[in-house]
Amino acid sequence: MVELDIASTTSKQQRRLKLLFVNLSSVIVIVYIYCRKSIRTDQVRMVVPAAEESDACRVILKAKTRKLVRKRLDFERLPRTLLPSHYEIYIEPDYTTCETYKGITALTITVTDVVKVLKLSAVGLEILEVTYEDEAKKQVLRSVEITVDDENELMTVEFERGLLPGNGTLSILFLGRIQDNMKGFFRTKYSTVEGEERYAFGTHFEPNYARHAFPCLDEPDFKATFDVSLVVPKNRTGLSNMPIVNESPLESNRKNYRILKFETTPVMPTYLLAFVIGEYDILEAITEGGVIIRAFTPPGKKFQGEFGLRVAVKCLEFYTNYFDIPYPLPKLDLVPFSSFSSGAMENWGLITFRETAFLVDPEQSSSISTQWTAVVIAHEISHQWFGNLVTMAWWTDLWLNEGFATFMQFLCVDHVFPEYKIWTQYATDVVIPGLELDGFHSSHPVQVEIRDPGDIAEVFDTISYCKGAAVVGMLYRYMGEELFRKGLRTYLNLYSYKNAKGWELWECLEVSSALPILKMMRTWTEQTGFPLVKIADISQRSDARGITLTMERFCANPKYSSNKIEFKDSIWVIPIHFSKGSGLLESATSSLMDGTESCIVDFLIPDVSPSDWLKVNSEVSGFYRVNYPSHMLNEFIPSIRDRTMGPVDRLNLLDDLYALVKCGESRTVSLLRLLEAYIDEDEFCVWEGLSRVIGGLKEMLDFTDLSCRFQMFVKNHFRPLKQRLGWDAIPEEGHLVGMFRSSLLVRLVSLDDEETISEGKERFLAHVRKEASVSPDLRAVVYRAALASGESEVYDALISLYRESDLLEEKIRILRALGSTKDPELMNRILTFALTDEVKVQDLLSILLNMAKSKEGKERAWDFFKMNVFLFQEKFAVGQMFSRFLKELLQGFCSSEMSIEVESFFKQHSFKGTQWSVQQSLESIQINTEWRKRETESIRSFLALKL
Repeated sequence: MVELDIASTTSKQQRRLKLLFVNLSSVIVIVYIYCRKSIRTDQVRMVVPAAEESDACRVILKAKTRKLVRKRLDFERLPRTLLPSHYEIYIEPDYTTCETYKGITALTITVTDVVKVLKLSAVGLEILEVTYEDEAKKQVLRSVEITVDDENELMTVEFERGLLPGNGTLSILFLGRIQDNMKGFFRTKYSTVEGEERYAFGTHFEPNYARHAFPCLDEPDFKATFDVSLVVPKNRTGLSNMPIVNESPLESNRKNYRILKFETTPVMPTYLLAFVIGEYDILEAITEGGVIIRAFTPPGKKFQGEFGLRVAVKCLEFYTNYFDIPYPLPKLDLVPFSSFSSGAMENWGLITFRETAFLVDPEQSSSISTQWTAVVIAHEISHQWFGNLVTMAWWTDLWLNEGFATFMQFLCVDHVFPEYKIWTQYATDVVIPGLELDGFHSSHPVQVEIRDPGDIAEVFDTISYCKGAAVVGMLYRYMGEELFRKGLRTYLNLYSYKNAKGWELWECLEVSSALPILKMMRTWTEQTGFPLVKIADISQRSDARGITLTMERFCANPKYSSNKIEFKDSIWVIPIHFSKGSGLLESATSSLMDGTESCIVDFLIPDVSPSDWLKVNSEVSGFYRVNYPSHMLNEFIPSIRDRTMGPVDRLNLLDDLYALVKCGESRTVSLLRLLEAYIDEDEFCVWEGLSRVIGGLKEMLDFTDLSCRFQMFVKNHFRPLKQRLGWDAIPEEGHLVGMFRSSLLVRLVSLDDEETISEGKERFLAHVRKEASVSPDLRAVVYRAALASGESEVYDALISLYRESDLLEEKIRILRALGSTKDPELMNRILTFALTDEVKVQDLLSILLNMAKSKEGKERAWDFFKMNVFLFQEKFAVGQMFSRFLKELLQGFCSSEMSIEVESFFKQHSFKGTQWSVQQSLESIQINTEWRKRETESIRSFLALKL
């Protein structure tokens, strides 16, 4: 064991570290044995002392960890008998095996009551020794028993006598295993410029994975400061939240290693701590405020970090100005990994990414990937204030962290890249996904009580991100930017370096605006679902339009829509915004429909002529759906055709009707007639909505004999769009046009459009022969089109491209294309390849999800999942990535038999933290099944007239 550099520490720190390393030369033998062996966390480990070991070593053996194997207990928060103020953490990986590490946690605590048995968070760690130094009495207590209960993620320490109230230091010597599952302290492979495979190390501690890396008090309101020390090879880079304050060499026989000690962090929760060890190329920039921002890219890929670095500088400057609070750390590092369980993580001062969310190759990255990188960076940097500077008190308010950051990313990206027209994509990316899930009976409130750590990961879902962002956006529109911004600044200043609850934000916004924010927001955060607004009456009164609106809870599942008694108490305070045929009605933007007073509200809208149409929820300003009578819906069609209605309103009308059709409130034939009005659509966001509706109809009709006829109907109507856009980009055509073209062509390939498939295959062959390169925006469609015929030669060529590419974005693009094949033999080859070491575990999910977009592929992917269920249980024991995968895999099925099969399967094979995903998938299958039974014959009659 190597001593830490304590020359610059205070005398108190010196005493602490000196105590911890007493007789450590005797302990090193045990530590070495542990680190060289594979640590098993599912059984009791015994250490047999050598005859010459010292008394200090026997103390450790006497207090060895006892592993408990017991059932899951009812979750309880950690007791407040220990309050942390500071951590000193030392991590030393075993670079020979890259499998284990040894560590020390010295935790400064305040004991608030007499306690003999301490409780901390820990999972999968081997605890060697725990001591407590009572600062008041200058006495040292040693543990007599240490227990780690992995099932309940709890570590208990019993001392020879009780700890008295006061301050002290809890020192823990432990061993851990470097994970492969992308949580806690994990490893991930990368390749050098010469092609040699090596390991980089990183951390991912949100929501409750810090306990997998070191013993701690792993709850968000246990804030503390952190000093981190890492043992790092001299030819590797070591990073943590703060800059390096000291670098010292190891002993003479380990000259190739040094200890990096980092500056003390601000007070923060454990989930924001981070450290990284790897080999990187480095880019650096400085903001106007003097903050150093660095991008760390894999070796040889420095140029791929240039775009991300530029975006980060602009985003940090934007938020500094918007919040009127300087970024509080001296630096911000940006580090991508080839494997990562989410897009990115907002660790304070050290944001980590998956490569696909940060690296941009100017020659190979598509427009959609480049935009995604900008969006992710904007999201994570907003967290540096909202989430890091002010932290939620408990995971119940996770939605506020993520929903707020999701909303702010649009404000920021719109400022940095106005050419992206990002607000037109707000409805497709945020509001529509939120409405789709929250319409389910199995949804949950955005503010949901967390009773078990296993439930936390599942709350990182569409409700927290999308509904949360949509509700914040609705509030922003209602208040206006000036008052909204004023309230945010008050909140951030008041609760800086503290924890806060959602209602405390509403209170600040209410004080700043004198508007009923608390009353309004409770109706949106504390109950499941959202309102369906209906037009009960409409009349013309001279130059004004009278309209009567009613509200009730929207039910996506017809099984529950008739049960009004269950939802009689579901009421909302809704900001209502109108638009008319001749423009937006600003005079009505502050109208409230207060369901707490009445669910029937009359409005009189001035300056609306008899020839004007009147639309509710202009530009999707509110989180609700509107059910129009047929005569009003027909009034909109001319303005949809000639596109005089705004693009977001065109999209909103289509999506609301689609949802009403699926739940039985309207007829599918009405939706098909409305689709015909979009034949000349020219906006990307509207096309994305159209493609979603077409995909949903196709998915349902794939389980009938109408599939081919429906595909022909769609192709006949939307081929003119392809003729207008063409295949090749036109100079200065705009960012969104390339995204539109790619999305349209991919949809036509999925509809088996022979002309598109043939052209795509020709372009693929020319690309493979290096006769003509395919632009990044077209590669997804070209690869899918080439594979549509199911030829083995095409598959082999794609695998060669996969192996040749060193850009993860390109590799995933190819894997998704492989998943789109409908050929049974090729599916088997692809799934066999997917299980090799050439495909990262998380990318296996991409293949299966793309396979599940066709009826044939869906059934094959489900069979594959069932056959390999134990592999999935091992690799994806918990996490939001797997929860999303399950839902997307299952939700497209369309029969009662499948509903029974899926429900039975998951009763036999449980996956921790996926209960909501399974229930929502089952409900989706039920909705699809009822829709098919209810509407097939009317669709048959409609298509017979059209074809």
